[in-house]
Amino acid sequence: FGRWVDFDNDYKTMDVTFMESTWWVFKELFDKGLVYRAFRVMPFSTACGTALSNFEVSQNYKEVSDPSIIVQFKVTLEEKRSILAWTTTPWTLPSNVALCVNSKLKYLIVKNKENGHEWIVGKDRWPWVLACLKKDAKDFEVLKEMEGKDLVGTSYEPLFEYFRGKVVKGKAWHIVSDGYVSTEAGTCIVHQAPAFGEDDNRVCLAAGIIRKDGTGMICPVDDTGCF
Repeated sequence: FGRWVDFDNDYKTMDVTFMESTWWVFKELFDKGLVYRAFRVMPFSTACGTALSNFEVSQNYKEVSDPSIIVQFKVTLEEKRSILAWTTTPWTLPSNVALCVNSKLKYLIVKNKENGHEWIVGKDRWPWVLACLKKDAKDFEVLKEMEGKDLVGTSYEPLFEYFRGKVVKGKAWHIVSDGYVSTEAGTCIVHQAPAFGEDDNRVCLAAGIIRKDGTGMICPVDDTGCF
């Protein structure tokens, strides 16, 4: 097995002529206003302090068990009503700026008969939530059933107060919708941290919660992976 290589007309990325050509092309693009500063979610090495290519990531790909948790987000101006969201990355919760539902799925508002507290949760995942929390359906009253589109725009209180001054006012901490939310896992309501999740970033950018230049982006983790 072998392959032909043209050494007479080859190029190497370490050659000065190649590097200078690359920089010349970049300058031409910059001078024409075709280069802008933006943010993108990418694999990152806290050991090297640099982004990684997909090839580098795949070299050490592993199947691991991630912790997942259900979190209560208090609905604004509703003392006893919370939204039950699900995440497999609890360490990103300080960066939460939105919750995402699927506009076509069914959702419930259920009331705990003992303490009167109300939860908003996906209808298809309600039995799973009860099993996770070791609760019985008879202990709850279903107050209302609705579609996800009816929840869009609902505001809630942030879990932490650290970043109130860093978000886009009037945009952050609201429910948004996207088709990637499914009934296969969680509560049908997904926590959004656009600094860390590719779908989160896409959804929040489309909703105006963050901007291409990074405005509204909350990233409290440094290049070494420390808060």
